[in-house]
Amino acid sequence: DYIIEMLGITKEFPGIIANDNITLQLKKGEILGIAGIEGNGQTELIECLTGICHPDRLDMEKDGQPIKGGPDEFIRKGIGHIPEDRMTRGLILELSILDNLILGYQDQFQNRGILDRKKIRSFSEGLLKEFLIKSPNSGVKCSALSGGNQQKVIIARVFSENPDIIIVAQPTRGVDIGAIEYIHDRLLKLRDEGKAILLISADLDEVKNLSD
Repeated sequence: DYIIEMLGITKEFPGIIANDNITLQLKKGEILGIAGIEGNGQTELIECLTGICHPDRLDMEKDGQPIKGGPDEFIRKGIGHIPEDRMTRGLILELSILDNLILGYQDQFQNRGILDRKKIRSFSEGLLKEFLIKSPNSGVKCSALSGGNQQKVIIARVFSENPDIIIVAQPTRGVDIGAIEYIHDRLLKLRDEGKAILLISADLDEVKNLSD
């Protein structure tokens, strides 16, 4: 049942040690929640656990195997990431929904180094329907979407790849009540399917309502 363990995160950021001697265990079929107001190390923790930042010491294992490298390697290991800031980490707003839905996963849509646009379009139109993304088609730029629909694009991209572990940061920041309910329902469904989820949020009610 044990999936992943993270020990001794001691990366020094300017003037501070952001995360010191932390041990976490994620288990299949559970949501582990971390709550706290912003600016207290959550961002640095997320970056360490997704391969964006490389701390002084970080020991991570999944199914007994070490996890090292950058974000691309973490994706290959079955770790999905919904970033806390969709504008800077999650989306390229001037690209279409279609292009944003394959960010980080382009390899599976290539044939001899050339993107299969027909396959991508079919894939993206299917996700529009499945994740209730309100847009006439997947060719629309992400900058034209509401905050809730932008968040759904990120969620659709990550969830559709069926990762074993999902690191979710501020999943409902700046979205309407309908989108909040939808996102929460999807997270609970994934938990019930046996996924291991790390939820990091400044919304205490969200953490209390979703976490095991």
